[in-house]
Amino acid sequence: MWELRNVSNGESVTAGSGFGISASSKHKDEAWKAIQVLTSAEAEQYLAENGRALPARTAQQSFWFDVAAKDVAGAKETLAYAMEHSKPYPIGNNWNTVENLMTQYLPLALAGSEPAAKTMETIQNLATQQ
Repeated sequence: MWELRNVSNGESVTAGSGFGISASSKHKDEAWKAIQVLTSAEAEQYLAENGRALPARTAQQSFWFDVAAKDVAGAKETLAYAMEHSKPYPIGNNWNTVENLMTQYLPLALAGSEPAAKTMETIQNLATQQ
C-alpha cells in the first residue's frame, strides 16, 4: 500500500537512489566492489565537480555547490535546511507498479485532460489491484 501525503510544518520529503546486489547474482564480490567504486569519495567528487549530482557524502557536497549552484543565491542554506527538516520518502513493495502507473497516467492530469484527483484515484485503485 502506498499513499501520497502533504508535507507541512516546513518539512521536506527526501529520496535518493541506491544500489543492490541480487541474491541470485553469480558475481556478488565483483558487484560489491563496483558499488564501492561508484559510491566512493572520489566518484562523488567527480560527479559534483561536473555539476551532476549533490553528493550523499557531506565532505564532497562543497564541490557541487561550487559548480552547479555557484550562481544560485541561498542554494546551500536552502538545501541544508531541507536536509535537516526532511523525512524519508516511504515506498511500498509495489513501488515499481506505482511508478509505472504514474508514468502512464500523470500526463493526463498535467495536460489538463483529467482532474488531478481523478488521476490519483485511478493510480491508487490500479496499484492496490496488483
